[in-house]
Amino acid sequence: MGEKTSKTEKETFLDERIFGGHHYKTTISDNEKKVEGRGRTSEESQKVASDKSDKSGGDSSSESSGSSGCYLTTACVRVMGLPDDCLELNILRNFRDNYLMSQPLGKKAVKEYYKIAPGIVQCIDKRKDAQSIWQDTYKDIGHAVSLILSGDFEGASKHYKQMTSKLQDKCLD
Repeated sequence: MGEKTSKTEKETFLDERIFGGHHYKTTISDNEKKVEGRGRTSEESQKVASDKSDKSGGDSSSESSGSSGCYLTTACVRVMGLPDDCLELNILRNFRDNYLMSQPLGKKAVKEYYKIAPGIVQCIDKRKDAQSIWQDTYKDIGHAVSLILSGDFEGASKHYKQMTSKLQDKCLD
C-alpha cells in the first residue's frame, strides 16, 4: 500500500443552488484504493472519509448498501444501484433539512419517518415482490424530486405522506 493522500474540496450541486448552501468532499487515496466522504463542513467530510478508510482498510467497496433502515436510501442505493450521494437523495436531504425542519408539521413528519422507516424496510424486504415495490418507490421518489425542483414544496410533502402510507399498506397486505 502506498502513501495516503487526502484532498478536500467545496462542491455545490443543483439542489444546493435551489436551497442554498454547499458541501465538501474529501477523497483519501493510497494509489491503490480511494474512499470519499461528504459533509456540510470540511471537517465533517474528512471524518466521514477517514471513518470509511479505517473501516475498510482503504477498500472502497464498502460503500453504503442501502441497508440503513431508510426506505428512500434503500430504493435508490440498493435497488437502483445509485451512490448514497445521488442527486435524488441530496435533493431529499436538503428538502428535509431546509424546508421540512423549518415547518412545525415538517419536524413531526421527519421524526415519524425515522420511527417507522426501519420497520417498513424490514417488512418490504421479506416480501417476494420486494424488488418491484422498491422500483415503484424509486418512481415515487422521482416524482417527489420533480415537485421539489419545481418549487412545489407543499406538493412534495403531500406526495411523501402518500408514499409512506402506500408502503405501510404494503406491510399490512
